[in-house]
Amino acid sequence: MRGIAKFKLGGAEHSLPVPLEAAEAIETATDKGIMRLMREVLARDAMLKDVVTILMVAFNTSSKTREYTRTDIGDMIRQSGMFNGYLAAGKVLGALFEAPEEAKSTKGKAPAN
Repeated sequence: MRGIAKFKLGGAEHSLPVPLEAAEAIETATDKGIMRLMREVLARDAMLKDVVTILMVAFNTSSKTREYTRTDIGDMIRQSGMFNGYLAAGKVLGALFEAPEEAKSTKGKAPAN
């Protein structure tokens, strides 16, 4: 597990766990690397189809009860606005770069050299 993407979209608050496997699924579906997508989304230069794909993969990776379609995600973006769709996609991609909980240390600082 990587991080949790928290955002509001389609009139609801979402908190989606984003596993590392989602990165591969996003790259395969968009035919672009995660870093490239991150740059494009942050610059609001990503294609809308890529934003929809990022969100659809995130929702489907975390959902155990339903399969989200491109239409479902598009409806959420239409309801919330394009800016919020891009913001949500950025939060999903950003969650992939969070340190996993098991890698976070609760102990003191690293020893000095």
